[in-house]
Amino acid sequence: MPKQASLFSFFGAAKPAAKKPAVKKAATQASKASTKPPAPPVPSDDAKIQPDPSSAATKTAAAPAHPVKVGDEISIYYPQDKKYYGCTVDSFSGNGVVVTYPDGQSERVNLSATKWKFANAMDEEELEDEAEFDDEASEDSFAPKAAGDESEEDDWLADSDEEEDDEMDFDDDDEDDIAESPQKKRRISKKSAKPAKAKKAPQSKVSFSPDYEGPSRSSTGSTNELAKFTLTMENPTVTPSKGGAASSSSSSSSRSSPTLPVAKSSDERVMFVEGELNPMGSHLHNHLPFLWPENLKDAAGVKYGHPDYNPRTLMVSESDLARVMPGKVTDAKRQWWSIKAQYFDTVLLFKTGKFYEMFHMDSDIAVEYLNFNHMKGAEGHAGAPEAAYGTVCKKLVDAGFKVARVEQTETPAQLAVRKKKTPKGQKKPGVVNREVCAVTTIGTRTYCFLDDDKIFEKTKASAANVPGPLLVVKEVILPPSTQSDPSSDESGPPPACCEYGVAMVDAVNGTVTLGQFADDKLRSRLKTLLATAMPSEAVIHTHSSSDLLTMIKNTCGAVSVEFVNSKESLPKSTAVSKQDRAPMERPGVFDPWCRDACVSEMKRKSYFPRSSKEAGAEETMGRWPEVLKACVEGGADLAIGALGAGIFYLQRALVDYEIMSMAEVRAYVPPTTTGADVESTSNKKGNDVVGNLSKQREVREDGVDNNAIGEVEHMAIDGITLENLELLVNLTDGKMKGSLWSKLNRTKTPHGNRLLKGWLLRPLFKKEDIERRANAVEELANGTAALAMTEASQLLNKVGDLERLLSRVHSMGSVEPGHPSNRQVLYEGKTHTVRKVKDFSTLLSGLEMVNKVGSVFVECDIGSPLLKKIVKRAEQGGAFPDMKEKLQWFSNNFDKEKAKIGTFTPVPGMDDEYDAAVAEIEECKTALMGLQDQYCAELPGARGSFKYINTKPDSKDKYLIELPVSVKVGSGFVVKGKRGSGPKQVNKYYTREVEEIVSSLNDAYDKEAEGRARGLAAIFRKFDSYRTLWSTAVQVTAMLDALSSLAEVSGQPGWSRPTIIGPKGDNTGCIVVKGGVHPCVDTTHSGDDFVPNDLSIGGVKPRVLLLSGPNMGGKSTLLRQTCLISILAQMGCFVPASAAQVCPVDRIFTRLGASDKLLAGQSTFFVELSETAAALRGATSRSLVIMDELGRGTSTFDGTAIAHAVVKSLVEDSKCLTMFATHYHSLLADWEGEDQVRLGHMKCHVEDESNITFLYQLGDGPCPKSFGINVARLAGLSEDILKIAAERSKAFAKEMACGEEDEEEGRERMDLVRNIKEMCEGGNADGLASIVGGL
Repeated sequence: MPKQASLFSFFGAAKPAAKKPAVKKAATQASKASTKPPAPPVPSDDAKIQPDPSSAATKTAAAPAHPVKVGDEISIYYPQDKKYYGCTVDSFSGNGVVVTYPDGQSERVNLSATKWKFANAMDEEELEDEAEFDDEASEDSFAPKAAGDESEEDDWLADSDEEEDDEMDFDDDDEDDIAESPQKKRRISKKSAKPAKAKKAPQSKVSFSPDYEGPSRSSTGSTNELAKFTLTMENPTVTPSKGGAASSSSSSSSRSSPTLPVAKSSDERVMFVEGELNPMGSHLHNHLPFLWPENLKDAAGVKYGHPDYNPRTLMVSESDLARVMPGKVTDAKRQWWSIKAQYFDTVLLFKTGKFYEMFHMDSDIAVEYLNFNHMKGAEGHAGAPEAAYGTVCKKLVDAGFKVARVEQTETPAQLAVRKKKTPKGQKKPGVVNREVCAVTTIGTRTYCFLDDDKIFEKTKASAANVPGPLLVVKEVILPPSTQSDPSSDESGPPPACCEYGVAMVDAVNGTVTLGQFADDKLRSRLKTLLATAMPSEAVIHTHSSSDLLTMIKNTCGAVSVEFVNSKESLPKSTAVSKQDRAPMERPGVFDPWCRDACVSEMKRKSYFPRSSKEAGAEETMGRWPEVLKACVEGGADLAIGALGAGIFYLQRALVDYEIMSMAEVRAYVPPTTTGADVESTSNKKGNDVVGNLSKQREVREDGVDNNAIGEVEHMAIDGITLENLELLVNLTDGKMKGSLWSKLNRTKTPHGNRLLKGWLLRPLFKKEDIERRANAVEELANGTAALAMTEASQLLNKVGDLERLLSRVHSMGSVEPGHPSNRQVLYEGKTHTVRKVKDFSTLLSGLEMVNKVGSVFVECDIGSPLLKKIVKRAEQGGAFPDMKEKLQWFSNNFDKEKAKIGTFTPVPGMDDEYDAAVAEIEECKTALMGLQDQYCAELPGARGSFKYINTKPDSKDKYLIELPVSVKVGSGFVVKGKRGSGPKQVNKYYTREVEEIVSSLNDAYDKEAEGRARGLAAIFRKFDSYRTLWSTAVQVTAMLDALSSLAEVSGQPGWSRPTIIGPKGDNTGCIVVKGGVHPCVDTTHSGDDFVPNDLSIGGVKPRVLLLSGPNMGGKSTLLRQTCLISILAQMGCFVPASAAQVCPVDRIFTRLGASDKLLAGQSTFFVELSETAAALRGATSRSLVIMDELGRGTSTFDGTAIAHAVVKSLVEDSKCLTMFATHYHSLLADWEGEDQVRLGHMKCHVEDESNITFLYQLGDGPCPKSFGINVARLAGLSEDILKIAAERSKAFAKEMACGEEDEEEGRERMDLVRNIKEMCEGGNADGLASIVGGL
């Protein structure tokens, strides 16, 4: 079977039932399963290499199949140890026996191919013979191969021009035929794992093992996630943190981490067998000392475990390679190791011909995670064809690996030219040049034309399944003196304890978002950012606080964390030309987190248009994105520092120019969740700059008036509220089902989907803005535009993800100068062109659909100003772009019908060189036809049988002449080949004249292909020059799609438009709901229909509702329901109620449920009080606060006292709208009769003090008891337990009641004694008589 067979295992087919190789089945098992190191060195099948029976040095027992019987005691000889080990025969297995050694280990042994003897029968002569056998075996294992004896598999990258052919060399042998003959069997120990007389070599590093942990990362006490490994002698694997760094099972990496192969301990390594199929764990890389954990070093020589160790690089010991590697270290192998040394934490997909090969430790990953098969040979080796790159890369990245695509950037012909130009005395290059063209991680995946982008095929899948952004966070911990002030007002804003600069990179859409803010001890703002952005990958400083790392992992779940130091450098370019290397190299060591270094690098790379066309003019920020320019000039140094680290990470991924040149830089400001801005003492100016920029973008996205920039505000929703109210995901399993987002999302386009989610996370606050959007929603739901929207929705469904496609076309038309992808040699060029052309065709079709959307509303009478603005064209007072003229140009110059089959042909006049090449091709073809006529006239019998073959542009040996052997030709006809035989033989000829024309034809074809590629790139560049126009189309369709989604939800039965009430006088807030229901709950837990409820707080009613009632009675549901109705109303959506009046709230605070944060050292009660403190500090008279069962995390007395104090603060200080659910009946008694507080309860019906029926209706007044025993009965507790509980409950109640009576009587007695004493001292006989009479 040819070698290709093992390359296609990625399709998921079951592995072929190959014949067992000499290395037995246990070898494979031992490479994956744990094996306890034996007391005596008992061999496992991993360590067995059967001897050649024909070897003169081999002495075996030539006995029948089973010369022993069960129970016999025999001794097995281990040549490596030069001794026998006793064992007992347990059973027979095929032509072998199963034996057990004294230490309890068992193995299968083929006695016919193994040196053995019965116990106590060994002599010195035999030992001498075995020593001779062992010496020869060792020499054979490591001796260099004779010339011409090197197998194709071992010569995987031999120094020859043939290595650069279109395809790899493949073995002729079928893998199923592996190891037909027995092999030598010997025990492998530390001594035999290396060549004889080998000295310990210089070391290098690798990513490995599970039980050994690296040292502390910093003085802060946080763990070094990059240098945390676990060394397990029995399990040769490593668990890296996502993004490539390794971690142990106790690592704090949130994403489930992949396992990386690792060299075992020196006592366990299994020696490879050359030319055979070796099991995992026995290949050459497992025997390289510089990859062993104890020898591991980075490229700078820093040992693994040191705080400055860099896990991205590796020090490779060439002496180790030369000593362990069979045969010579070829130039190609040296090339692989030189690249691996710069990308040690990355899986290399190493292009060889038409295949991406994975060697050494990377091949083990391919076997484990891609279901590939190892190829035969000493070196680990697996691979896949170029066409499978997208699938392979996706699987590896999703599994948590970084993936580097290493391409050939030189053809064999170019290599030959380079060889000729090599000066005398210098070594000539022996292998084509290769360069890393891309490094893909979960957060930097741009989905280029090579990637698997099936997730974009479905509209909503684009928004739901695409990984989150790359988040870069720069942290500054403020000095303790600035963190707290004992004299400060406890009710004011909390002091800042830290400041953050953030940069979010959306690699898919090519956008960068910058932010800078101060934060409190709870990291409230950071948590809100993490909960809303949900990054897939985070970059932080190596010495960031443990609080930051914990927050990221606890909030984001499956996230990869990458650490970047203050001293970093980029990998050196391997380009041949110095001119190509210069743009891709960043000289020296630099600080990625430095603001000045970031600004300088952006100028050097020229991401944005130059500010001056004059040669030598100093580059300024004149044409930089406004947000970026304002951050640099306004002092947002933390944000720029975070961007600098982000650019460094993107540069390692080789996508920095592709993303940054989009010039889509936005501003982010977290909602004010603490009542007032958390102040700092250093970077307030920079924080304010980012805040003002953020408001400008909100104006555009929300569709409010431009003159309201300074006044636009939104409801603030922090991370705690986001989670408690289940806005994006449910609390049960973290899925979208059951969340408010799942009910609202009816969008048709991915960009509309993203905008609607933004609206959900930041509802409007100003009454006029809410009304403006609600008017548009109502008109689309019930007005004159509803019918037109139905037609427009069908068009929007065909638009696709315009935002993503615009980013992709930009990257295809704007390639960075010097980028290695400009030089890459791809063999599936047609396939890749098909993808490019189809993407662009899809984008054009989508924009044409958008243009039709504008036509749908032309005759429609629109009343809503906002809706009119986004669906009417400029001549009708709207902002809908007129793209007809521009799209017509691209339709004329880009044939979409040909694009369906992946073909692009520049129209005449687009490219002069292309036109000349086409003309030359026609001239060559005409000349060839002329020669055909000439030859037919000159050669008798040629006419009618003369034929040109191989006439396609990609054919080899083009235009060979076929003529029957019977036709006599002249001396100018040279036979190139033949087919058939005898009289029917047909010869294939070429002539000098044909060769000359074909040479010109090939040149013309090359120029035509270059012109076609050049023309396609020119189309892309021209299209990209109108990006502002296309972006406007994206924006208006996103807004229309989001409004349409709200309109569809609002049109449901039982939903009504709420009345938005502005604050007047003392009435600063109210919520009045008639017949309100929870928008995400259709039925009760018992299956009945949801029970509507009326609610009124604020306005003329008390602003605080103390809510009591039985457990499971619906208190928490009512609290959440009220918040969700407020959010929906402020989004401009209808609400699930028969009627509602809502005064906009500026923020919502929630204290719900019981949870702890063990990793942060915070108990349940601490979390409760922390959330409560945030509400008390941040709530204003325009806020809405809901609290459920505050104080249950401590004793009843403390809990009641705290609950009373909190209610008092909310009533008297915050004066906000509050719903407070409690089971503390004494708390209800404390506030009964107070004007500022209303008591309410969830109704229920109790029969015979045992059966309870929940009515789920809000009633006035307190609930007499909590009915905990009744709920316990519903939960299934036994009657015996319930009986005891009921008795104890009554006893507790009686004790409490008695205690209260005794206390009252005591007070009366004291009063009586005092009165009697006063009357006696005053001589008041009448009074005294009265008291006595009363007694």
